[in-house]
Amino acid sequence: MNQPYYYEPYTSAVLCQHKNTVGYQTFPYHRHNGFEIYLFLSGNIRVYVESNCYEPTPGQFLLIPPTCMHRIVSQDNGNYERVTINLKESVLEALSTGKTDLGACFSPAVPVPISLSETEKDQFLHICHQLNDALTSTEFGADVAVNIHLSQLLLLVNRCCRRSVALPANLMPPLVKEVMLYIQQHLAEELTLEQLEKHFFQSGTYISRLFKSHTGLTLREYILDCRIEQAKKLLQEKQSVSEACYGSVFGDYANFIRSFTKKVGVSPGKYAKQLQL
Repeated sequence: MNQPYYYEPYTSAVLCQHKNTVGYQTFPYHRHNGFEIYLFLSGNIRVYVESNCYEPTPGQFLLIPPTCMHRIVSQDNGNYERVTINLKESVLEALSTGKTDLGACFSPAVPVPISLSETEKDQFLHICHQLNDALTSTEFGADVAVNIHLSQLLLLVNRCCRRSVALPANLMPPLVKEVMLYIQQHLAEELTLEQLEKHFFQSGTYISRLFKSHTGLTLREYILDCRIEQAKKLLQEKQSVSEACYGSVFGDYANFIRSFTKKVGVSPGKYAKQLQL
């Protein structure tokens, strides 16, 4: 893929997919407009979530909230198997009650892999297969069955999240992690390679190469993504397109419209209108 695909919106309220792929693959950093439950079943992969990197073991899952930047790298020529369940916020809200917030499991801003026992993994997969059958069914009550199976799955992952979780090793090089955090914290400024050189006491060439090798992004691409994400937040706060442009430090209005549309898939104005629906 020539251009990193930063924003991958869900077209359906609920998706359930059991996937198998073979071979070395790099899935670029991207974000969603909903929640993702990701279960790793087999393979040799690295999972990148924001500025962290983990090597999950089979039977571990991650809960990825909306707008969380993440990607997968399959590191060998073997089989890579996983299950993903994607759902929009409106679905979570409809399934939750005053006593039970089924979205509580997504509260950590940056997710970490959580282990399932063999029994829990079998239960997880059984529910997913039932959910997928209900999603593709045209029988009477299929929509009710979807809600039942989703509720069962969300109860399972919430209960697993309430256990004490041992934090896995973070494989992201400290310098890359620090550069990503620095960029996020200084978006209101004009970020340059020279500025990074002075702050981190490293050559710009070294920083750029290390960053690209571990994120798949150039520094410029990452800064652009962070600025677009900031613009989306401002539009969600009902600021105008002009305010979002300058609030995310796009000095050039035409460049803002062009960059936003290319990465998000719709213009800032259309994105703002969609928020009102």
